[in-house]
Amino acid sequence: SIMPGTGLSGWHVLPDRDTPNWTTSDGLLRGRIGGALLTDTADFDNLEIRARVRINEGGRAVMLLRAPLDDPMKGYTAAINSTEWEYPRSGSVGPTHLKTDMLAPNQFMDCLVTCRTTSDGVEMTGYLNGILVSEWTDTGKGLPAGAIGFVVLDPDTRLEVQDVSIRRASSGSD
Repeated sequence: SIMPGTGLSGWHVLPDRDTPNWTTSDGLLRGRIGGALLTDTADFDNLEIRARVRINEGGRAVMLLRAPLDDPMKGYTAAINSTEWEYPRSGSVGPTHLKTDMLAPNQFMDCLVTCRTTSDGVEMTGYLNGILVSEWTDTGKGLPAGAIGFVVLDPDTRLEVQDVSIRRASSGSD
C-alpha cells in the first residue's frame, strides 16, 4: 500500500497552499478545492494501481499515471466522475470516453487501472468493481515513467481514497 499514514509524507501536493486541499484522517485520503496529489517519486511505468474511491454528486477527478512532476496533467488519466452532464465517466482511460454511468455517487468503488508498454504502444485498461470498462493504446511515442496521483478538477468536488496499492508489471514487449 502507498497510502499516506497520518500525514502526506511521500506525496507532493500541487499547488502548495496555506489551506490544504489534501488531508488524511480515519484511513482516508481526502481531496477538495482542486489541485493535485502526486507521489514524490516519478519512476512508475508498467504497473497496476488499485484504489477504493468515493466521489460526491457532480464531482470530477482523475487518477494520474506516468505524470511528469512539473506538469502532472500531461500524464495518462483515468476518470473518477459522478456528473450528470460531463464525459468521460468513471473508468474511462486516456481519451476513451464512456458515456454511461456505471456507479452511483457517494458510494465507494474499486478502481483498477493498468498501464504497460507493449510493442503496439502504451496500453491502458480501466476496471470498476472488477468489470473491464475501458481500453486504450497510445500508439504514439508514449510517455516515459512518471508519478502517480489524483487530481480534483472542480472546487465543489469531494474525493475520498482508501487502500491505494501499486503492483509493478513487466512490459508487454519482454
